[in-house]
Amino acid sequence: MPVLASNKLPSIEYPTIKKQLGAFKTYMEARTASFATDTSAEEFIALYFDCRRMRAALNAATAVVGIDQFAKDQEDNQLYEFTSEVTTLITAIDALTTEISSTYPREGGTGYLLDRTVPADADAPTWRVFTVAQIATAKTLVDAVIAEIT
Repeated sequence: MPVLASNKLPSIEYPTIKKQLGAFKTYMEARTASFATDTSAEEFIALYFDCRRMRAALNAATAVVGIDQFAKDQEDNQLYEFTSEVTTLITAIDALTTEISSTYPREGGTGYLLDRTVPADADAPTWRVFTVAQIATAKTLVDAVIAEIT
């Protein structure tokens, strides 16, 4: 019989996702601060993919058998519903990624992102810049994500 290493343990997964959430919150706080000024498309699209990765990690954590009870025991709160709280957070993340996706300019018909220009006298492409007004809704949604993490 092979070694059973593929099963996920709540005692490992819960502290791991909490640590990731702490780092994600710090990252999101930095993003909301940077959105107070014009923001490069590079930073804006990175936020999208970072949110998608966190969403995947959250979904994986909620799939761990026994994680809800483990979370209740760890937080010393039998009313704490980890999976429910994560679902609310995922909803906030989805709203943000949808906003980024709809705000980000694309080539008509192909969906290719229009994020850089190549000036004639430059050695490298220049990233598009989004104004504070263009990303105001995204900033509000970043704040909503942050509010879901304590």
